[in-house]
Amino acid sequence: GSGNDIAKFFINTDESVVMSGVETVELQASAASNFTASNVTDVDTFVSNQSTADLEITGITNNAALKAVSAAGNATDDMKVTYGTGALASSSAALSLVADGVGSSATNFEFDVTTTGTDKFTTLNLKGENNKSYVELDGTAGDVDLATVNGSGDAMVVLGDAQFELVNVTNVNLEASTGGMDIDLATSSNAQNVTVVGGAGNDTVRFAAGQFNTNDNVNLGDGVLDTIITGDAAFTSSTSAVVKALNAASNVEVAGSSVTAANGISVDMSVLTGINGFTFGGITPANNVANAAGDVAASLTFQNDDTFYITGNVIGGTSAVGDSSGGDAINAAAKTNSGSDALNLTFNAASNVTGGASQDTTANGGEAAGDGLDAS
Repeated sequence: GSGNDIAKFFINTDESVVMSGVETVELQASAASNFTASNVTDVDTFVSNQSTADLEITGITNNAALKAVSAAGNATDDMKVTYGTGALASSSAALSLVADGVGSSATNFEFDVTTTGTDKFTTLNLKGENNKSYVELDGTAGDVDLATVNGSGDAMVVLGDAQFELVNVTNVNLEASTGGMDIDLATSSNAQNVTVVGGAGNDTVRFAAGQFNTNDNVNLGDGVLDTIITGDAAFTSSTSAVVKALNAASNVEVAGSSVTAANGISVDMSVLTGINGFTFGGITPANNVANAAGDVAASLTFQNDDTFYITGNVIGGTSAVGDSSGGDAINAAAKTNSGSDALNLTFNAASNVTGGASQDTTANGGEAAGDGLDAS
């Protein structure tokens, strides 16, 4: 009939139905289940509604949208979908996903998508509703090859990329999102020239080390904590590629590094134009060779209006065996010592800030462990 007709199914085993004239099919799986949709026609949206087990839908006959709603705010039971022969009738179709409170910061909710024949998705329309979600699109190779990601909705969505579906993305448009989005172009080491347009929320885009440069065009919109995070370790020279790219971007309030090991990170906020925040966390530098001191996890040069956002443990490097000390966790210094400088640290997650241990022995001088925070 007319209107938005809804069919609801509560399933705990494989099911198959014959159905037409229904716009929305809601499925709640209490045990791993397969819903065969090859005899279901003209559905607008298939919904995994508060499922507590993995849900598989096979044989979808048209380009229906997919939606997942959490049972408890952190549901990570996935939604696996196969579109049948000719369902998309296109090698450049748009996939529509809606997320409401699925996934968690520890585990993404997976939309696992497969097409049939030559059908392919090249555009993702991603919408966040009501509650923050953590999702990833786990597409079959050749079936999902995204060039464009469009974001919308009133809730934050974190879009991960464990299977490299975002490697060829060149356009990210989040203008219709008010809740903010976090887009991972880093895991796939996306090397394209990417245009990113943000929305009214606090948006984040992530790049791999060496992949964010002035060939990328980023304007993150009207948020107050719009962020670009890269895999680079050094942000100390105005002539470095990553700093030049950050300074060329528009409406970016926070830069950041995803480095977690190696020799730690070095940041001089004075070389960043219009950016007054820097985010990092989860850093423990690798151990050094004999007689070498442990590395400092985060070397920071700041100005009075700068803020550092810490998202995880920061632990100085452990010294090698020999006459050497542990590294500091954070070594911070004011760019110009005015006598009233303020170091602003904001912890966005429970974090340990701990100096690195020294493996030096008393007989060899007994060098000390590093400081948690050494500020001057």
